[in-house]
Amino acid sequence: MNAVVASLIMVGVLAVGEMVSFKTRAKLPSLLVASVLFYILVQSGVVPSNIIESTTLTAIGTVMIPILLVHLGTTVPLEGLKQQYKAVIISLTGLVFSVLLILFVIPIFFDFESAVAGAGPLTGGLIAYLVTSDALKEMGFENLVTIAICVYILQKIMGMPVTSYLLRKYAYYFKESGAAERHMAASVVADASYEDEEAEATDQESSKRYLLPQHYLDSPFILLFMILIAGTIAYGLGEVTGIHQSIYGLIIGIAGSYFGIFPPKALERANAFGLAMVSLLLIVLGSLADVTPAQIWDVLPVIFSVIAIGTAGLVVGGFIASKFLKWHPYKGISVALTALYGFPADYLLAQEVSRSVGETEEEQNAIFDDILSPMLIGGFVSVSSASIIIASVLVKLL
Repeated sequence: MNAVVASLIMVGVLAVGEMVSFKTRAKLPSLLVASVLFYILVQSGVVPSNIIESTTLTAIGTVMIPILLVHLGTTVPLEGLKQQYKAVIISLTGLVFSVLLILFVIPIFFDFESAVAGAGPLTGGLIAYLVTSDALKEMGFENLVTIAICVYILQKIMGMPVTSYLLRKYAYYFKESGAAERHMAASVVADASYEDEEAEATDQESSKRYLLPQHYLDSPFILLFMILIAGTIAYGLGEVTGIHQSIYGLIIGIAGSYFGIFPPKALERANAFGLAMVSLLLIVLGSLADVTPAQIWDVLPVIFSVIAIGTAGLVVGGFIASKFLKWHPYKGISVALTALYGFPADYLLAQEVSRSVGETEEEQNAIFDDILSPMLIGGFVSVSSASIIIASVLVKLL
């Protein structure tokens, strides 16, 4: 098939997934819709099984993995992490309990390799899945890649309804305890000084020193070249040390952003983030091309067991950390569960809960302000950062 036509069809599949996700307010995740649609098209013979290879975009995706990790490092909100340190601790505690529970319980009924195949993707997002699936293929466990991709695709279905229920319970508590009224009263005072704080923040951002002049950082070519250098260094360190390149990419991105080498969200500034994500998502969908319905059926018990046990671990870890840090458990567990879906689902859930529970616009804003930041920080810590490290460590156990 012609590369242009193949790319049109596959990007169209991803676009349909996005449209359905928007329409259902992320109740149906875009990747789930795209995966089901792609699988139906392949199994019915409407499109050839090698259509993704025909796009040639997967070659770009392979190159973009270390680059995307550097980009993720430049998105780390260090100030936000300091301010929301409790959300960070709760998120990490939930991840630890989830992984340990999967590694100890799943081998009792199945095998250790299946536990590793599911634990990596469950604790995070796209890169965690790619790290896990690549390691499984290199070590001859191609049959377990089905577990990894199905867990990655289906975990959101478990995580979002549970989080919605818990966040709603917390929102009612927040309102009935009088915390919402106190927040609204404090907001009146805070609004008076908002403009001064905003101007100060703008001055701080404009005064930040970068390694290169600003007009160089505004050039997509120069900025992409710098990110490629960083990605190449991460790849080289991974080859030399045996530690996965993803960890080095994150560290280089975080350090580069902190010391003024890269601007925040570097890959977006280079106008390359969209193409990078499309190429990586096509790699994910490509894993489904040769999977038969019988193979999926055979591993369904493992998939659902990993998701159920992993979710239970997140709940237990979130509960324990919340009690220790004196947070309401409903709020803390919700933060821990962001590992199952991340952004933008965490934002949409906070928005929907605040709108449905708050009776006035002021009350809605108070609930939204209280739950949004910890939810976003929790999702970032788990999906964008910690899960990559966890997946990189887990695959070394195979």
